[in-house]
Amino acid sequence: MIYPTIRYPEDDETAASDFYPLLKNLNLYEFYEELDKESSSIIYSDPKCDQCSNHIASEVSTGRELIALCKKVCNIILSNNDILGKCKDNIDNKPCQHMNYWLYNKIMSIIDNTSLVRNFYAAVNMYTHTHKHIFRNCTFTNFEIDKDKFKKKHILYKFLESYDDMKNKIDSQNELYTPLYCKRVKEYFNFYNLIKDNCTNDTCKHSEDLQNFKKKINKPEELTFIYEKCKYKSISCKHGTNGNDDVPCLGPQGNPLLFQIFGNDPDNIVNVLLNVAIISVPTLTIFLILFKDVHEQICPLNRFIRELENFNHNNQRFSTYDDLTDIVAENNKSLKDIGCAVYKGYTRLTAFDDENRRKFCDYLNLWLDEKKNTHTTVKSDIIIEKWVLIENLWDKLYEIEHPSRKCERQGKEKNASEIKKRMDLMVYCANRDYFKDLCKKDISWKSNVNQKCSLFNEFTNKNYTKFYNENECFDKAQDPQDYRYHISKECTLYNMSKTFPIFDSEQKAILDNDNIRTAIKKCVIHPEVEDKNTKQTGDVVDDRTKTSESRIALDESEDGLAESKFRHSEQEVDLPSPPVIVFPTSTDASLTDIGHSKSVYYAGLSVSGVFFTSMVLYKV
Repeated sequence: MIYPTIRYPEDDETAASDFYPLLKNLNLYEFYEELDKESSSIIYSDPKCDQCSNHIASEVSTGRELIALCKKVCNIILSNNDILGKCKDNIDNKPCQHMNYWLYNKIMSIIDNTSLVRNFYAAVNMYTHTHKHIFRNCTFTNFEIDKDKFKKKHILYKFLESYDDMKNKIDSQNELYTPLYCKRVKEYFNFYNLIKDNCTNDTCKHSEDLQNFKKKINKPEELTFIYEKCKYKSISCKHGTNGNDDVPCLGPQGNPLLFQIFGNDPDNIVNVLLNVAIISVPTLTIFLILFKDVHEQICPLNRFIRELENFNHNNQRFSTYDDLTDIVAENNKSLKDIGCAVYKGYTRLTAFDDENRRKFCDYLNLWLDEKKNTHTTVKSDIIIEKWVLIENLWDKLYEIEHPSRKCERQGKEKNASEIKKRMDLMVYCANRDYFKDLCKKDISWKSNVNQKCSLFNEFTNKNYTKFYNENECFDKAQDPQDYRYHISKECTLYNMSKTFPIFDSEQKAILDNDNIRTAIKKCVIHPEVEDKNTKQTGDVVDDRTKTSESRIALDESEDGLAESKFRHSEQEVDLPSPPVIVFPTSTDASLTDIGHSKSVYYAGLSVSGVFFTSMVLYKV
């Protein structure tokens, strides 16, 4: 299911808050943020809120998190802060209605167990009924739908409640933000058409929301406003039926030549910048470069890593949890930071599918190994006897988690250099799979193939060069399953072609044949100095600057690794630079086979002519 990409931070915690701060300017999201601040700022829990523990089973998976959420909501109800009064949409029962959606979204991010959800609502509504005078007669409604159905309903609700607010922002014609709000509107229009055909009767939980959407939008004056202000037009929908008397799908107006050069979606960052009236050439180039970096930032594993490292947020949210009491009691900041991060990371794993859960579990293990090495050995700010508390926390979380979602501790006693190399390779491979999926989807849909796949090519080429240059050669005695260089058959420096595949723009296919990448060389210690080196420890294997001076070329070895050509000590080392494969562009792809990364290269070659000519054509 494809959802709009601009979301409330809780839908996708880090991505939305990092890249879409404009949401905070909308009344609904401002109120959501107030609720988040209020719930995370609670340090002392009112004893009356202990009834939450009596209603919700803590031994059930994620029950403890529900109890913690229940206590936070209870404290909000009992406080004198009048949280509902902070909602700017303070008409009718809107504040209570907004909070209902906020709360159910929180619950669905924790669990999808209907019996526990019923118990949760029984507990919190006990407090709303006994404190009606404080809480403005607001009660909470159990939507009684699963996570996926609620997500659709919530998306429609957020649009309906934010549309008038966004419309005012669009009408202001702010040259930077107007295109982004227009992008949001376009995504919701297309989302409506994506899901409407599967919700045709009253038994569908979001049927009423779809009807309200159509009633609000499908008016001549509303559609004319969007067409004129956002430079959109009605287009044929890729998904769903196309009715004349229904909400249309939206596509770009503009000059076809520009769409051939920059792609036919003006909503990406490149084309948003083209809609800005005045922009300098250096600024354009910078933004083109940053476009790919933005994609890297929103890769699922990168977001997971940022969540782990967000120590202040994790401390505020989890430090009062019972499972962390003994860690917090040590009054050691590093120990507390790591403990809260482990709790965050482990419990966050439940939100991912099996494949990503396995990858992120492996990363969490490595991350903890690295922290252990740093804080017990390098910084020595945590004594090894206290580190046991961290390992015990992992064991607790392992015991209470559902068997299908357990993450086994796989602690390895490795040095910092070894851990770092494995982490770098793991992060690359996970992010490569993200870009690969984007490319494969566009190939299957036959839509904007060269745009997404050019990002994939640039990402793999860049990292191929990086890993090739960082690892001059493999030692003869080295294990081909080396911890640093081998994770799986698809993620190993012993098979560079498989690990760093390439998109062929002519075949419209991703290639990982054995001959598309040059293998990392195999190097052998010179016989004259072999006796000296046999006395050195295993750490010498990592010190390439010393060992490379005393190696020579041999014929290709029986294990199939390519050999490395080294000269004697004082002679120049003859290392080949890693080749980057670039397939020739076919005639029919000469215009369309230019993604965002290639735009950067053109900007460097003849940016003035291309950019200003394009701007003139765009205005025609």
